[in-house]
Amino acid sequence: GAMASAPASGPRPPRHVRPTGPLRVPAPLSADASLTDVVALDCEMVGVGSRGLFSSLACVCVVNYDGVVLLSTLVRPREPVIDYRTRFSGVTREMLEGDDARPFGAVRSEVMALLDGRICVGHSVHNDFIVLGINHPAHLTRDTAHDLRRLKNGSRPRKLKHLAAEYLGLKIQTGQHDAAEDARATLYLYRAFRDEFEHVARRRAARAAARRDAEGCAADECGVATSAPLVCAAARGDGPLRALTIAEAGAPPAVAP
Repeated sequence: GAMASAPASGPRPPRHVRPTGPLRVPAPLSADASLTDVVALDCEMVGVGSRGLFSSLACVCVVNYDGVVLLSTLVRPREPVIDYRTRFSGVTREMLEGDDARPFGAVRSEVMALLDGRICVGHSVHNDFIVLGINHPAHLTRDTAHDLRRLKNGSRPRKLKHLAAEYLGLKIQTGQHDAAEDARATLYLYRAFRDEFEHVARRRAARAAARRDAEGCAADECGVATSAPLVCAAARGDGPLRALTIAEAGAPPAVAP
């Protein structure tokens, strides 16, 4: 698809006013299920491997810019599940062994098609990319856990549940996680601070371009083929969306639920 950009921002919005009143469950803003230039991703994971410390994809949800679900599915585990993390994930053995759970490869392909050329918003979204085994371009990634200083506690990311309540007046994760609600909360955080996220993204892209230029100059001086920096850039996630090979992905890191 065509390369995405953030929706036109118009005049700079006033300083964010924190909501008052009772918390609300995040709901779609319309009934329009169009595939928009900005989408949000949330994955729920189960524990595999030694003592269930490694994460494997169990559920994935993608919503559009209005919070309308484009994809929501359970994913059949590819290895024995040691810990279903039901308290956090909402996923049970019966759910993953039932007919609604789909093969990992088919789900990954569908997610890649939805994300291709689009801005993807998520909360610690690189953990989601890892369990999906995909590499989304850095310039099309917006992370509500890490990108904005105002949404962090010093250098530490804050829980999505707390950010949603404080900045949006939204109630999520009151018991088990709901991937659609979490994806909407993440998307609405991005919408609330869109100009700031895009400012950070432009600065990051400028730094990446300067780094590529410097690498190109260094390669020219050393007589290295000028395509080498582009290969490096693709490996860093600046290239097109693609599936990671097993060798590139390596063993999945432990991800706290």
